[in-house]
Amino acid sequence: MYPAEIKLNDQIYDPASSELIFFPGKPHTLQITPKWEVLNQKSVIAILKKVLPNGRIERLQSQLCSNLPVDAFELGPLTAPPIYEYEGGLVYRRGYQLEIQLINQVDNKILFRLSLFQGLLKEPTGWRQGSPDRKFRNEIPAESEYFDEGDSERLEYNPMYGVEPPIALRISDEVLTDQNKLKILCKLNEGTLVEKLSAQLHIISCDQKFYSQNLELYNGQDWESYEVNPENWPVGDYSVELYPILSKTVWEEGPSVTYRRRKINQADVPISPLSPWKLIRDNNRQDLSITDFRQALQTWGDTEVDDSDWQFQTTTDGVSLISANTEKANPLALTLRLQGYYAVFARALNMGCLIQTTDSEYVRAVRKPEIATETFIAACYFATTSTTKIFPFDNLGETSSGLACLQFVPVTEESVKAFYNSTSRPPTPLYGVNDWCDYFDDTEATRLAQDQFDTLIAGQKELGMQTLDWSIGRSWVEYHSDLETTSQFPCVPYAEALDKYPGATAYYPRITMINQFRPLDSVCNNRDRFDVEIWAWLAMQRHYGENSYGGMLTSDFFKAHPEWRRWRKNGQQAEGSKVCYFFPEVRQERLDILLEVVRKGVDGLLIGCCRQVPMLLYHPEMVKTYQQQTGINPLEIDASTGETYNDWITWRANFFTQLLRDLSSELVTMEKELGKKIPVAVRIPSAGFFYNLAQGLDVKQWVSENLVDMLHLVPLEDRGGRGSQDIRPYQELCKSNDIPIIGGIGSRWEFNCESYLPSLRRAQGLLECGVDGIEVYESEIQALCTPQRWLLPLFGNLKCLKDFLKNSNLEACYPVRASTAAFGHDNHSAWDTSTWRNWNVYGNESNSL
Repeated sequence: MYPAEIKLNDQIYDPASSELIFFPGKPHTLQITPKWEVLNQKSVIAILKKVLPNGRIERLQSQLCSNLPVDAFELGPLTAPPIYEYEGGLVYRRGYQLEIQLINQVDNKILFRLSLFQGLLKEPTGWRQGSPDRKFRNEIPAESEYFDEGDSERLEYNPMYGVEPPIALRISDEVLTDQNKLKILCKLNEGTLVEKLSAQLHIISCDQKFYSQNLELYNGQDWESYEVNPENWPVGDYSVELYPILSKTVWEEGPSVTYRRRKINQADVPISPLSPWKLIRDNNRQDLSITDFRQALQTWGDTEVDDSDWQFQTTTDGVSLISANTEKANPLALTLRLQGYYAVFARALNMGCLIQTTDSEYVRAVRKPEIATETFIAACYFATTSTTKIFPFDNLGETSSGLACLQFVPVTEESVKAFYNSTSRPPTPLYGVNDWCDYFDDTEATRLAQDQFDTLIAGQKELGMQTLDWSIGRSWVEYHSDLETTSQFPCVPYAEALDKYPGATAYYPRITMINQFRPLDSVCNNRDRFDVEIWAWLAMQRHYGENSYGGMLTSDFFKAHPEWRRWRKNGQQAEGSKVCYFFPEVRQERLDILLEVVRKGVDGLLIGCCRQVPMLLYHPEMVKTYQQQTGINPLEIDASTGETYNDWITWRANFFTQLLRDLSSELVTMEKELGKKIPVAVRIPSAGFFYNLAQGLDVKQWVSENLVDMLHLVPLEDRGGRGSQDIRPYQELCKSNDIPIIGGIGSRWEFNCESYLPSLRRAQGLLECGVDGIEVYESEIQALCTPQRWLLPLFGNLKCLKDFLKNSNLEACYPVRASTAAFGHDNHSAWDTSTWRNWNVYGNESNSL
């Protein structure tokens, strides 16, 4: 029996439920009523310790007597936002903590103690990472929260059960390009439980108040903006704080961000407002800025302009250049008669533009950026005869490229070499997992030409990716194969697919690049020139459906053999897009592809098991075979049966392990012929050994048999929040075998501006954990010129990353919050527990492993 009644507002704490609901933004009163007959005391000391998410401790104390009314402790609005921490592949949420004690006055003995921590929601919100599908929430709402019993200081974060705090605070991203443009933005988040909240906004540095404002926030209103002029403020860090006011009391537990003001070196030429890299201006030469392209072509043009190919558009800023939807037009060439090293920046319009800064540079695609800034293209040497070329492109008749400005900033040769040396060789190696066809996206500036393979390599190498894991296929292959069992993309003729699926037009660029050129040969032939390694990456379990995408994505092999497809537990028929590795023919089809690309000269193999685990489930023939051998029916067991289930999933996983054994055996012979080692890496979800095994991946067995030379650990969440993404057990297993562990950052790291910081924090947590490298999924996109691409070298440079965050305003512009904390996971991640989306080791449902 509890010796006291704990009451939060009108809610009495029930030890059976072990939770209390609280309502951020509203006043909270805590009452402690001793049960004197249980305590056998006349009076006690009640102590309440409130710990805020940032670690600040508040202690309240009261003497309680049996003959006096009970005092109440005022807890305030409880509006301090949680803090998100990243460690070894995990995301943690740190919230409020409460500790209640009743103390004997005579001997200071603790008579009663209750600890509570801010937990997660009890029901999922329906959030899904960066999903454009309107069936899922991208924004997590504010609402009521829970105190759960326990001493937890932080929880592993599951965004499906996250809550936004009631108050949002940040500064405008204009400050990233001009630190004097300081605008404070605040609002009440959607779902906030109060209609209006009074608050006090102030900016403080070294106990000196630089700004103060009382304000009213109303539910449903958009961001309120407060412009502040900091031009005369000294260099330093400034705390921007927004504290709620309840009954004329200011509660110092609202959101806060740090505005960082730094000394500006006029010689610096920042290459992006989103990264720390800078060049040094050469003051002996003048800038050149082109904003009137009609005049530029008259002055420096080498070609006549055909109005059917190129058009001019007059704006308030000048005369822009617009392509007129034909990639067959000649490029516009400007001989600018510049001499020396220049940093080149562009301001793109519409779908972007294609630029070659000098004759020896690469033709690069420039995106229209999300933030208002000109985009750095390259820093390179100009001779007086060098030409800068602007190329047209045709995205199926849509309005295409646009260019509003080209800027040439003279920089020193030494700073250019130091810059590229720093970004291209981070201390921790980066691995670019290339789903390279996505670079040729029909919604962006696209050049369908052989030279773009060089652009892809160069664009990633300068960001620090010295190993490119080059996609060779999924159900199909993306190289020219001599194997009879393979289907080259598209798996049916383009015209046939288009007739069934109008959206096939989106795949026209990749069809062109695969079929008109020899992609794998191109990158292998040029790797030495760029000093990179090319590893062939094959997705092992991605066959799509026979009728999806007009049939383009489904190989003849898969269509011809429905008998080898994967079955779910208690399924009534085979799945429409997966295979079962129980069958030797399935293993051989993948093995043949891997061995063929080894003969083509790749430096290594990446076995891709993240598209799409599991490798095996419950094919009737496999179930029958196991039951004949053991007398156990796998359909009748699950993880609750302990070793019986473990024996089953170990036996089952052995069939995928057999593929690795066969590959290893074949490579022994081939390596003797080639005179070099062909290392094998396997790309798996960082789900933990047990879930890996249940999905057909026996990692411990691979290591014990020396079947793998490297492990890529991908933050793919497909288990409804079950299990863990902790990479440290893998490190412990592999260190004695000298197997490198590569941590993963998902492709959605650059999905929007709010993705940048959580992805950097994820990388920081991996680096601090001592990973041997970091892989970036779909890194080919970073060969496009954007401001955010220059964040990528930080993923492999812990010191620069930490220094950057200490000196940048990035965190103040895009604070990590409930809706964004999980960004940086694999883009196929989903945390909900629906029976088709996530896997479970219990039960007999269709998602049961």
